[in-house]
Amino acid sequence: MAEVIFVRKLLKKAAALAAAAAITISCVPFALADDADSGLVLTISNSQDLLAFAQSVNSGGNYSGRTVTLECDIDMSGEKYVSAGNKDNPFKGVFDGAGHSITNLEISGSDYTGFIGCNEGTVKNLYVDADVSGNMGVAVIAGLNRGNIENCTGS
Repeated sequence: MAEVIFVRKLLKKAAALAAAAAITISCVPFALADDADSGLVLTISNSQDLLAFAQSVNSGGNYSGRTVTLECDIDMSGEKYVSAGNKDNPFKGVFDGAGHSITNLEISGSDYTGFIGCNEGTVKNLYVDADVSGNMGVAVIAGLNRGNIENCTGS
């Protein structure tokens, strides 16, 4: 009987440790996992993650062969967003909105301005509510699209 109780306690502790490990792994900040060449599948879960993603693309992380997934709806009120990707550093991965929305996005740029500035990858399953302004190549989803845009809407 004592052995059964010991095994049950051991199993409960193992389950608790496994759950803690899963929570820790799922909460790794984007900034620690934003190396676009690292092979990681990235999940964006808040406005700071989205800003870090855009900065990473603009710094040369093209995400080719990688997937970035939006985990929840994101409200960008009060945040200064710069289009993810430009003519010199285009986005080449897959951005999967997973049916979620990015709202209150304000983007002001010069050429190729949008949620994705220059897209050579795939953007899919996303709704973007944005106020976008610029000179040439201005759109809500992608200012310059040389890739695929699937099941996306914007206003």
